[in-house]
Amino acid sequence: MAHLAYLPQAYEYGAELILIQHVPTMMCDACGQSYLMGPVLKEIEKALRDPSGYTTLTTVKMAKFAKARQQIVHEAKRETKRQEAKQ
Repeated sequence: MAHLAYLPQAYEYGAELILIQHVPTMMCDACGQSYLMGPVLKEIEKALRDPSGYTTLTTVKMAKFAKARQQIVHEAKRETKRQEAKQ
């Protein structure tokens, strides 16, 4: 079974990041996987090609994962060394 949820979806389109709110999304009740129906995808594609009729300009703060990734890699290497030292 699946149920309908209205979720935000983010898309990179050219150099822009476009966030579409309240996208009708089907959610699998068993595993939580989400998927979009054909008509919804067509409307999203239309909005991405010409967002002027769909968008409101809003400023949001964005974080880049690169800095967090560096910390994760550093911690993983440190943990690996710690595990090797135990052996």
